[in-house]
Formats: sequence, structure tokens, C-alpha cells
Amino acid sequence: MERFERTGSLPCEINWYSGDLNEDIPINGQFDTVTCSEVIEHLENPRRTFRCLSGLTKPGGLLVLTMPNQESIRSYVGLVLGGHFTQFLGSSYPAHITALVRLDLVRLCAEVGFGQPTFQYTNIGGIPKAPWLTWQSMSFGLLRGRLFSDNIAMITRKHA
Repeated sequence: MERFERTGSLPCEINWYSGDLNEDIPINGQFDTVTCSEVIEHLENPRRTFRCLSGLTKPGGLLVLTMPNQESIRSYVGLVLGGHFTQFLGSSYPAHITALVRLDLVRLCAEVGFGQPTFQYTNIGGIPKAPWLTWQSMSFGLLRGRLFSDNIAMITRKHA
């Protein structure tokens, strides 16, 4: 696993933690906001990770999570024609190992004490078999949202 060192330009008021989220998180304390960006799809056990993230989040605190969107047209086409979600094929494996959909995230949140999540989309999505062309460029920005975005963001608040 590659670990990133603290950059010298990061203000000293900001704590820097580095670790493997497949293992226990050796951080004592809780935070107002926990961000897990483009990580969950790389981990072996999302339920364990969500329990750890819940432990790091203060009651009433926010969890912000981003990941590949398995509910886009591009991903559905990959699943139907290729037998697997698009961002989990070929060069994406073995880096991307766990594909989750919105219902999985809703269930994970409920299991570990987070509220009902909301979802947002990047509105940047590649066309199947031609991902360098985006739905947005081909539709003058009209095609947006879940079906036309390659990535998704989830925001939820931990129950008080």
C-alpha cells in the first residue's frame, strides 16, 4: 500500500493521519467531518470500514464518501455486455475490488448509525466503449445525473 506523507504546505492546525483502511484505524478521537474519497472500492470489507468511519465521526458529524457510480449507463452496459461493472474491469483490477450501489450505501449507513444519505453526481460521464467522449459534450450538457455520471458522492450525518 502506498502511503502519502504530509506535505510541508499543509497548515500545522490540520492533523495528518496515514493508514490502511483494511486494518484497524489507530486514531483516538472523533471528528466533525470524515471524508472517504475514492477509497471504499479499493477495500476488502466495506462493512468493517463503515464501522471504523462511524467510530471516527462525532454524533451529528458528517461523512462524505465518493466512489465510482455503478448505476450509470456506462456501468450498466459493462455489466450486461462484459459481465462486470465497467470501472472494475481490465486495468482497474485489482485496484478496484468492491462495487457498491446506492442501496448498499443506504444499508451500510443504517447498520452503523448514520442517517439516510443523500447522493450527488459529478455530471461527467463517459460513453460506453468511447469514454473519452462524454455524455455532456455530446448533449450540450443536457444529460446529467445518475445515469450519465461516472462518479457519485454520498453525504450523511451520524445520529446524535
